[in-house]
Amino acid sequence: MSDVKKKKHIIEWIQLLVSLIYVFNPIDIIPDMPAIGWVDDFFVVTLGMINLVQGYTNETNKKLAKIIKILKWIIAILGIICVIFILFFASLGLEKNKYCFPFLSL
Repeated sequence: MSDVKKKKHIIEWIQLLVSLIYVFNPIDIIPDMPAIGWVDDFFVVTLGMINLVQGYTNETNKKLAKIIKILKWIIAILGIICVIFILFFASLGLEKNKYCFPFLSL
């Protein structure tokens, strides 16, 4: 593998590393509590991994890279929608409602 190809994928690896640092960082968009708090972490790491796969696939199979790019955008939009819904319901105080979230009423 030439030096140009190695340098080309450094950005994708750095993005994946930053997403993994975000997961282990105690500062989150949604605080880490069981199930609900891991939603943003899941989407950040998934997008980092898909971005890496897209970078490597882009050299060999352009059609697959295009499909992966579309998948990446779908996952990004879905992640944003999920985070907005969680923050919206948290602002309403529904996370304390024992009927909606019985595991939080302990």
